[in-house]
Amino acid sequence: MTYAALVVLFWASTNATETVAHPPSWARTIGEVGGWTVLPAVTALLVLALALAGRSRTAVFVVGAVAGAGLLAYVSKVLLQVVGADDDGGRIADFPSTHAATTVAFAGALTVLVWRGYANRTLRALVAVFAVAVSVAMGWSRVAQGSHAVIDVFGGASLGVAWLTTWMLAQASIRSIRAWLMAALAVSLAGFALLAVAYDEEPLTSVDRAAAERVASSMPSWAEWLARPPSWLGGWIGVTALALVLCVVLLRERAWLDLAFFLTAVAGSQIVVALLKAWFDRPRPHLGSVIVLPSSASFPSGHATAGVASLGAAAVLVAERLPSQRARTWLWTFAVAGGIAVGVSRIVLDVHYVTDVIAGWCLGLAWLAACLLARERIQGQTEEV
Repeated sequence: MTYAALVVLFWASTNATETVAHPPSWARTIGEVGGWTVLPAVTALLVLALALAGRSRTAVFVVGAVAGAGLLAYVSKVLLQVVGADDDGGRIADFPSTHAATTVAFAGALTVLVWRGYANRTLRALVAVFAVAVSVAMGWSRVAQGSHAVIDVFGGASLGVAWLTTWMLAQASIRSIRAWLMAALAVSLAGFALLAVAYDEEPLTSVDRAAAERVASSMPSWAEWLARPPSWLGGWIGVTALALVLCVVLLRERAWLDLAFFLTAVAGSQIVVALLKAWFDRPRPHLGSVIVLPSSASFPSGHATAGVASLGAAAVLVAERLPSQRARTWLWTFAVAGGIAVGVSRIVLDVHYVTDVIAGWCLGLAWLAACLLARERIQGQTEEV
């Protein structure tokens, strides 16, 4: 309710952010911590540590809290820009502050973990005070920098609190794997549908164009070379090699259902991508790629789709055959990192727009979830017989 009221207030106001010519250094430093590098890195390290310690459910809680808050904040910005709520001439709406939303979600998640794991009242109080102080400092830094108005910060903070609460309730109430798969299917399909409708509209066109121009003009050669191996992994070379190895293993085990699941996830996702590319027929970035542009259309990214669907399906099957929880954690860490790297590599090589890659990730997750749901249903019917 608070967030909805702030949205209405933002829409009704002039919503122009005051420019600060010389922002204080402390504000820039704190703002960088909450940006796209430091906070995601800290979150990833914490999630990995929790997973290796055998607390996989807690790891999912942390990553869902931070990533969900950031995603919702960005989607809110896009939607407010599309409907014309932000009239200050910017490429994307200022409301809500993504820094504030993700910082509140991260600090809140840490507080929840401490309160769940420790009964010491002093420690609980100190962590709660620290969480509030960090959130206030982040919001204050954004205002001091001139990056956001106060209402933007309050909007981001309220969104972070709302999402953290919703995520906690979801984790407490949703227990079955099937329910989580259905939720993943619904959310990823909704994300793909939103991108399919809006990728050719502002502000997404400006975001895509700005990213492509920056890559073409200032991407260092070493980054382009580092992007090539992940790109091969998500292309026909990597996917074919992965499929051959795993298919041989499954054939030797006579695991027919697993083999059908894997082939459907790999081949089916690429067939769907081919059909969607032909339907949307979006031209690729033409500002100068270091590799030859493929002849196929740009939306959605087939590599990003394969990075999620193919690597995810392989990870599911291999994880079921690993006896060690630590080994399964490392496997999923590499699978998730590989899927992200495959998509990012296509942006770095300037053969896809950002929205192509994100749409590919959404499509890959949706297809993988659908295949897993079908596999679970068939397994249940077979056990009944």
